[in-house]
Amino acid sequence: MTEPARRTDDQGWALRRFCAGFCGAVHGHHATEDRVLFPMLLRRSGTDGALGGVIDRLGAEHRTLTAHLHRVERALDDLPGDAAARAAAAGAMARLSDQLEAHLRFEEERLAPALNALPRDVSSAVVPAPPRPEASGSPGR
Repeated sequence: MTEPARRTDDQGWALRRFCAGFCGAVHGHHATEDRVLFPMLLRRSGTDGALGGVIDRLGAEHRTLTAHLHRVERALDDLPGDAAARAAAAGAMARLSDQLEAHLRFEEERLAPALNALPRDVSSAVVPAPPRPEASGSPGR
């Protein structure tokens, strides 16, 4: 293998390794929000319809982000590949970045007040038990 080919292969491997950690962390973070945090906030908010709408939107964005994460994972699987594979990976990562930034901005703006209203020491009485995972297991590719 030539030095440039080895370097390109190493870069593809490094991106896949980084994505495995980063994408896994995002999947886990969203699962915790969907299964634990959002139900707790809804239970504490009572009939606050505005918060329900925010949480509905965040849940929908989680599903959209999951699709983007899977596209990135698949695109990185094709690296080092040719120029088209590299362009596809770069495009998938750019779209994920744009969607994730918009999601985080909305979450910070609209969810922060409900989070700030939580007591500093949250007991097990406040946090609902997470539902059992579905039979299909964790999200896959």
